[in-house]
Amino acid sequence: MKNIIYLWLFFCMFYINCNRPASNASPEIIQVNEKTESIFSEIQKDGILLIENKNIGIYFPENYIEDLLETRSHMVSSYKLYDIFSELSRINKNINAIIIFEDEIHFVIHFHEGVQYKIMDISNNKIIFENPYNSMPNIFVIDEYTIKDENDFLFIKINGDINNWRIEIESYITEIIFGNKVYKNDIGNVIYRLENGKIYYNDIEYQISTNTVFNHKEYDTLYSRGQKNIYFRINNDIINIFQIKIPEGSFGDPMDQILGEYILIDEYK
Repeated sequence: MKNIIYLWLFFCMFYINCNRPASNASPEIIQVNEKTESIFSEIQKDGILLIENKNIGIYFPENYIEDLLETRSHMVSSYKLYDIFSELSRINKNINAIIIFEDEIHFVIHFHEGVQYKIMDISNNKIIFENPYNSMPNIFVIDEYTIKDENDFLFIKINGDINNWRIEIESYITEIIFGNKVYKNDIGNVIYRLENGKIYYNDIEYQISTNTVFNHKEYDTLYSRGQKNIYFRINNDIINIFQIKIPEGSFGDPMDQILGEYILIDEYK
């Protein structure tokens, strides 16, 4: 009887082992699977996940940043940048900024218009994106904070917040131009930068105009809905406020800003 019981147990164990689910693989098989998953993960890091994890952000041309720090004028720095671009070969698009999203790349041109393309992949640090007619320069990743175009022109990440990239761009520019100083004129009026990046002037909040189309090359502009534009320039840490004298036979805005005569009307120190 015992022999029959032992024989029955043997067949039961044999049956269980033969029908064990594939998920209970041997340690060797588990190690091979984990190694395969690891290799696949590394491959993905060289692809689109590199965009998602490291390079998302707002990029400014390095030359523009350097000139903005020196001149404290957005317009002056922008047109210096355009002079540099005009000397570059092949593609001259006057790109003021590049915004990299998880799956798209956005080129800001003249701070007036933008073009956006779908990112396909990264290959040898080159961002592969849909580029109809080859109309935009090739872009390459250098590191987490730097990219360059095909002319080795550098773009530096200024911010990683892409959800409000327009606001972040203006805020970055006004921080360099105005800093955290409160400027006053002779009668005690003030002008200064708010924490939100806007400019407080005569009890009104203004935004800086970044658009370089139909604007004077030497003067920056503040604007607010329902208010006249404020034209200014900073020299030796003094904010000069100007008024435009409209020439005879004027064509009206925006040509007035280009052809008008800028008359100094106030100073803030």
